[in-house]
Amino acid sequence: MRYFLALFFVTWSLAPQKSAIQQVREQFFQVCDKKKDLASWASELKEYENSNYLIIAYKGVASAMYAEIASGVYSKLKYFSTGTKMLDRVIEKFPEDIEPRFLRLTIQKNAPGFLNYNDNIEEDKNKIISGFSEAKTNKASPILMSNIKKYLTENKLCSEKELKNL
Repeated sequence: MRYFLALFFVTWSLAPQKSAIQQVREQFFQVCDKKKDLASWASELKEYENSNYLIIAYKGVASAMYAEIASGVYSKLKYFSTGTKMLDRVIEKFPEDIEPRFLRLTIQKNAPGFLNYNDNIEEDKNKIISGFSEAKTNKASPILMSNIKKYLTENKLCSEKELKNL
């Protein structure tokens, strides 16, 4: 029995652990697919340190998404504004990274028109398309890449020619 437990713990400790960004990314897509609760995800994100710009981007998107379920107009605007500012700052610092741009694109496409948060849809889409093949070459997350392509396709954001380039 001791050998079994020792073998279990050695095997478990040697198994590759998901990085924080992999976990957060997967949770985002679970929230989008309604397989995970947005409020619990937003709460879980508070546990992650802000040492990685992608974590900050996901915290921003979670805050902007949380505006949909927050109560009261002031609270909704506060969550949305905080989240979009976080995303915009990340994109300002890392303009070539397609992941934060994808996150911003999802918020822009789903934000109510009166919030006027839709100025960068075309710019973000074009950056995503132009950076897509490079991201695949650099072995970006397959989950991320397939979900970006799925999102662009389902939302009819790309022409047939653009889709072929993905």
